[in-house]
Amino acid sequence: MWEDETGVDGMVQERLQTTNFTLQTGYKTHSFLLNAHKGLESYYGVTPRFASGANNPQEVSNVLANYTYNRDINDNFNLIFSASYDYGQRDLSRTLDDSIRASIQGSKFLGLLKANLQLTERFSLEVGADFDNRTSDEYSNYNTFRDSVIAENNMKNVGVTELSGFAQLKYDLRKFTALAGARVTNNELFGTNFAPRASLVYA
Repeated sequence: MWEDETGVDGMVQERLQTTNFTLQTGYKTHSFLLNAHKGLESYYGVTPRFASGANNPQEVSNVLANYTYNRDINDNFNLIFSASYDYGQRDLSRTLDDSIRASIQGSKFLGLLKANLQLTERFSLEVGADFDNRTSDEYSNYNTFRDSVIAENNMKNVGVTELSGFAQLKYDLRKFTALAGARVTNNELFGTNFAPRASLVYA
């Protein structure tokens, strides 16, 4: 027995049915990852109320693909490139009788380019750049009885892109490690942000 946030009591059923597939392989400096997931699980909602569809099952599915290139150019120079694509879909209930459900689909693409350089015996430098693009492909409410879309929620084909560059200098001296770095991030919605940082560790 479970009481929702409005004080309504009801029986709940825990559901967790999942199917996963993972493929991971590599060749020399290259590595690949592919993961697919599909499941049926319990859903209690952002607002846990029976009237809003809590306790009705939600369907989830995800696909993740990643490629990574990691190479030591020489003893003092390491280069890393990584690209990932992540797609997700959810189908969840919005009403007690499950007559209205929401279909949510989105994807993101991530990219990373990073170089690690050993400048001297004690100094090392890390520099790189990140790319992040996220897209809401669909966020619609639909009637399950009529199989018709009720609302698009202004979230179809909406995306945001973010770019950032970073650098960090490291200094090792016996039991002390000093770090100084900064990251500059440009988000097309929130503008540019500069975040410096420094630390000193004794171990």
